[in-house]
Amino acid sequence: MRGLVLIPLAMIAFAIVSSVTLLSDEIFRYVHRTPNIVGIPDTATMSLRSIVPKDETLGFISDGSDPGAVGRRLYGATYSLIPLVIDNTTNHRFVIGDFRNKASIPLALSRHRLYIVKNLGNGFLLLAAQ
Repeated sequence: MRGLVLIPLAMIAFAIVSSVTLLSDEIFRYVHRTPNIVGIPDTATMSLRSIVPKDETLGFISDGSDPGAVGRRLYGATYSLIPLVIDNTTNHRFVIGDFRNKASIPLALSRHRLYIVKNLGNGFLLLAAQ
């Protein structure tokens, strides 16, 4: 009889501890969350549109190694700059640079013969061909 009572009590205690752990993890993640900003900020978009002609196609360069993350950043930049078109190449007059590591910027600029026109924020740079 005693074993019949202990097993359900142990299961209930385990379920309560598990629920409290999951809830505390979710609360911790919610409190320490970071904003998920996709694309180029609106203030930079307006100034970029005054620099780049309306029918211009932009290039795109990134220092990211994960193709999925680079694709998401490219999509976010494309969405932010509609109706401008962005190609995943550096063979255009203006190029959007997505740099997560500041040390990789000079190397990419010299390799592709680009220079910085404007810092767009959120890791994006407007670059131009030399």
